[in-house]
Amino acid sequence: MSLLGTTLALRIEKLELITDAPIPSQWPPLNVVKHMKNLRILTLQEASPFAGERQQQQFVAAIASCCPKLEEIEVDLPPEALGDEFGLQGIRKVRWTYSSDINSLSIPFSDRACRCLLLASQTTLTHICFPGDIDDFEAEHIISFSTLHFPALQSLVLGTWIDVDSPEIPTALTRFLVAHPTLTEVCLGYSADDEYRIELDPSVLHAATTPILPALQRLKGHPASIRDIVARSLTTLELGSGQDPNVRFDFADLFDVLRGMGSLPNVKKLGYCAGVSAEDDMDLFSMCMDALSTLCPQVEVWVGDLPRIGTTLWSLVEVLSKFANLRMVFVRLWDVPAPHNLSVLDGARALADQCPHLERFVSKNESGEGVLVIRILRNEDGRMTSTTLREEDITFEEISA
Repeated sequence: MSLLGTTLALRIEKLELITDAPIPSQWPPLNVVKHMKNLRILTLQEASPFAGERQQQQFVAAIASCCPKLEEIEVDLPPEALGDEFGLQGIRKVRWTYSSDINSLSIPFSDRACRCLLLASQTTLTHICFPGDIDDFEAEHIISFSTLHFPALQSLVLGTWIDVDSPEIPTALTRFLVAHPTLTEVCLGYSADDEYRIELDPSVLHAATTPILPALQRLKGHPASIRDIVARSLTTLELGSGQDPNVRFDFADLFDVLRGMGSLPNVKKLGYCAGVSAEDDMDLFSMCMDALSTLCPQVEVWVGDLPRIGTTLWSLVEVLSKFANLRMVFVRLWDVPAPHNLSVLDGARALADQCPHLERFVSKNESGEGVLVIRILRNEDGRMTSTTLREEDITFEEISA
């Protein structure tokens, strides 16, 4: 309420309502919200910030009438925490999830408040992000979701699939993708320690009478899931193995498709997510990077995991040095068991000797908490002159985005 006596409310662009205590009957203070004329992002976390349905309706009405610039909604609340009436219009980006130590399942497809928001902003939404775990029950609601059409949609990000076996769901999701040629980003989640992932329906793709995802630039998923929608227009490709005993064959099939296309000349960023299966070893990693260094010759940024089995300093340098144009490397976790502990600084220097354009090497430390950043300086001839190492106060996800 102290904001009312200042100009701060007018200047606020992002409002986060993080509720972790009993809610006052008049919360949130609508008089303050009505002054947030420049509000662009609204975030709701922990628990519902509304004391009841009436308070939520009043809040939504205040936002709709007084915050014309609001374009992004982030919701991280328990299932059904919001009332049905959450129909904010004009939203461009929505991120809806729920995370908890007890239950990490997310139910955006079946959440009535989420569906109300999607319908209200159907013509303006450009980004839909549902990054939480999706089980078989929740996935069934994708069938009804897939009937919706978002004419401006550019990005669809879906989280990890768990025990999703119904053949109707891949068919519905594939139809949704075919019906949205405006998409430039498609991320189909999968678990690093599970063999389950959503796969698309090839028959729907083959029956399509219009170009499939002609504007696609970023693609992420299991090789078996994305094989049939990979496109030459890609600028970012992110792959992962999961816990799949047949993943080596899935990668081989994907690479055959890519070779048939010639190459992916526009890919500048390559991502690799190692799984935890028996196939998660240096041989698989080396096979994938060897193929991708030929198929994606212009890669400048590499983001990924190191295999837990067989990784040594020299094997890593040998594999990544195949990317001749590499400028930046981001390793999610530098954690290789003794006696092959890798020195981050030594690894970066060795790789910089092989990659003449390398200028930054970033890694999580062995505990996974800190972010180590190595900057490589070169002279006018491109020769390495020095390296600096420091720990930055930033998350790995932010710095590698």
